[in-house]
Amino acid sequence: MNKEEIFFDVRTQEEFDLGHIPGAIHKDIFQEDSFENFLKTLDREKTYHVYCRTENRSTLAVRMMQGRGFSHVHILSGGWIEWEKIH
Repeated sequence: MNKEEIFFDVRTQEEFDLGHIPGAIHKDIFQEDSFENFLKTLDREKTYHVYCRTENRSTLAVRMMQGRGFSHVHILSGGWIEWEKIH
């Protein structure tokens, strides 16, 4: 992964505090207004690997990001559960 690729955790703060991908940025997707505002601060040219626990919230986040002009957005396959198993 290069510096233009970013892991983006959309779980709750409590979930994030229990474990996350090192260097990941975090914003709880359920904090709707602040999540929307947070998206405005992100560089749309970078590549984002979005994850949650199992892909449900990350799917929603990716759709939201794509609708706001992000073109390099991907769901991290298997979410945090899969990442934790292999790392």
